[in-house]
Formats: sequence, structure tokens, C-alpha cells
Amino acid sequence: MEPVKIGIVGAGIAATEFHVPALLGLSDQFQIVGVADTSEERCSSILALVPGAKAYDGHQQIIADPDIEVVDVVVPVRHHMEIAREALRNGKHVILEKPISGSLDDAEELTVEAKSQPQVAMIAENFLYRNSVRQMRQLIDGDSVGTVRTVIVDFAACIPASSPYAATGWRTEPAYLGNFVVDVGIHHMAMIQYLCGQLDSSHAMLQSVNAELGDLDG
Repeated sequence: MEPVKIGIVGAGIAATEFHVPALLGLSDQFQIVGVADTSEERCSSILALVPGAKAYDGHQQIIADPDIEVVDVVVPVRHHMEIAREALRNGKHVILEKPISGSLDDAEELTVEAKSQPQVAMIAENFLYRNSVRQMRQLIDGDSVGTVRTVIVDFAACIPASSPYAATGWRTEPAYLGNFVVDVGIHHMAMIQYLCGQLDSSHAMLQSVNAELGDLDG
């Protein structure tokens, strides 16, 4: 069986540190055909890791390439809806970096679009594949802990101003609604829904103790 051919849209941190290494580790199943990004430098960083892959001028070229079967969307959240929807409507399978979108309306619209198409569409949510989370699911399914009524997640992260994640421009822009809660907290929300099913309600509190990172957009 030939490897599935993938085109990557976006060559930032998530692509270079997570998506590309994971796909290269499964090279018997997946082949990275090319990458598109607004930065030639970022494109080159991925091409250096993937011999034989090529740079595309934009996501439209990747979507239009008949050899590419899957579009891996790894761009700032505000562009998720546009690129993922276009890929689905043009017959491509889609891997979409979390979160699905920057607004509930867009997320619901994209979900409806994905369900209306025969292709596979998935969110790249890694928490669901952690051994610890799978073990918790087994305990819950096996009635070892009874019925789960409430889940509390207490999470803290040390993010220096020099961190590439803190320095990423789109994360500090007001247009990126939700900020840290959406960017990182989405992992915990996905985990809770995987363990317990659909939530009745949720609440989040956010605090930054590092003034160098700027104001939080909660």
C-alpha cells in the first residue's frame, strides 16, 4: 500500500516541532509532498527535514494538487475555517490543528461542513492519545471511580518572554480571542469531554504573573 500523500499548510512551531516529526516517524504510512507558508524561511526549515518535498506558493496550490490526498492545516486559528472548508470542498481529507476555530459559530459551521463531506476530518488533539488519559478512561468505563460529576483542572506553566510560544505574534494579538485558555486550555476541555462526555457547563479563571508577556485576552 502506497503512503498517503500529505500537503502541509503552515510552517510554524507546531508544524516543525510536532506535525512533521510525527509524520516522518510514520513514513511507511504517510508522505509529506510539500508545504506552503507566507515565509520562505519557514518553508525552507521544513524542506530541509523532508527530502523530495517542495514549496507551494499558497494553500490554494496544495488544495489544487491532485496528488495530495490530505491537507494538514497548521496556521493561526483565524485562518482555520477558510482553509479547512476549502480543502474539504475540494475533496481533501483534513488534519486541523487545535482549536477548531476562534469562535463557536465558525466551529459549528465547520463541523457541519465536515459532516456533509465523505472525507475524513480530524482535530490534531494529542491529549486524547496520552497513556495516562487512556488509563483514566478505562477506570471510568470500568466503574472503578463511580459517576464523574465534577472535574477540576489546575494547570500552571512557566513561559519566559524568550519562549517562541510567547513570541508568536498571533498569540499576542487581540484578534486571537481566548488567548491562553483557548490555546492551552482546549487540551483539557478535549480531555474532559473524552473522559466524561458532553459538558453541561464549564468555567475558567486565568492569571498571568509575568508582565513581560503582555495583557491576557480572556
